[in-house]
Amino acid sequence: MLDGSRNLKIWDCIIPGLPKTAWENGRYKLTVLFSKYHPIVPPICAFWNTIYHPNVMMGSGIVVMDLLEDSWNTSFTITDILISINRLLAYPEMENPVNEEALQCFIYNREEFDVEARIASLETREEEGDYP
Repeated sequence: MLDGSRNLKIWDCIIPGLPKTAWENGRYKLTVLFSKYHPIVPPICAFWNTIYHPNVMMGSGIVVMDLLEDSWNTSFTITDILISINRLLAYPEMENPVNEEALQCFIYNREEFDVEARIASLETREEEGDYP
């Protein structure tokens, strides 16, 4: 854990931005919280950084995606989850938005959306000292 604790139900992870996307060069901190009912119940995943994205709740940073809800399967691994979230950054789930403004921007003004993603990427690089 980044804070030195050994709570196996709380994982602090870093997701790199996908190359050749607006998210590239960013390193995005994410906390994965496993409940006592895991793997029956999916974990809660939340970004530390401000992420302007259709599938990320503003303020809390909680990721909302089908894999962590209706499509959850007890066989999914942490690797499956992190790869899916990594891909989600570049390819939002249009049918499952929690940030309608970001969704509209993604659909109707992709250039502006990509600028917001690049700003988030720059902010993560400014915080590099906090990363392992």
